[in-house]
Amino acid sequence: MIHYVFFDVGGVLSTDTKQPILIEIEKALGVSKSSFENEFDRLSEDLQRGCIEESYFLEAILESVNAVQGTSLDLKLVDIYRQHTRPITRNIDLGRKLRNAGYSTGIITNTIQSFLDYNRTRGLLDDFEPVVASCEVGMIKPEEEIYLLAARRAGVDPRDCIFVDDKIKFLEVASKLGFTTVHYFDGINLESELRRFGVEL
Repeated sequence: MIHYVFFDVGGVLSTDTKQPILIEIEKALGVSKSSFENEFDRLSEDLQRGCIEESYFLEAILESVNAVQGTSLDLKLVDIYRQHTRPITRNIDLGRKLRNAGYSTGIITNTIQSFLDYNRTRGLLDDFEPVVASCEVGMIKPEEEIYLLAARRAGVDPRDCIFVDDKIKFLEVASKLGFTTVHYFDGINLESELRRFGVEL
């Protein structure tokens, strides 16, 4: 029986900002994002785990495009994030509706500390508990441990949980661990999808 619904943040509770960030770095460097996107993805995992600082991340991006010595990448990722991220209000409202119906709601998200701090400040994460953020726990999706940690903190069995994410690769492991999974994408009626799995609203 479903007791908990866990949500991802980027792409589910707020708009995904990877492409705007890549574009802003592309503009700042004056090179095609294809020249650094692989390094961006690789380094992002360490940044999301909280293993490296944002300054190191940006310096490594510079090195990956063989920037002239003395070149700087004078950006703050959170400034780009703040400019481009928008709450997906229908899903935030659905979280509230779930809680009013007696369900608990939590978050499992890959994020960096400055984004997490901003989302807390703007109230996006209010009333979601637990909030399992990669940068605070040193794990990232799709590592099994982050899903199991979320279930332990919630005090529930994964089989009593639904996990909603916009990336299929993050749902596959959760499903293997016993979570009921829902692939969110623009145009899906998430409330109807949850009802399909026995959630009563």
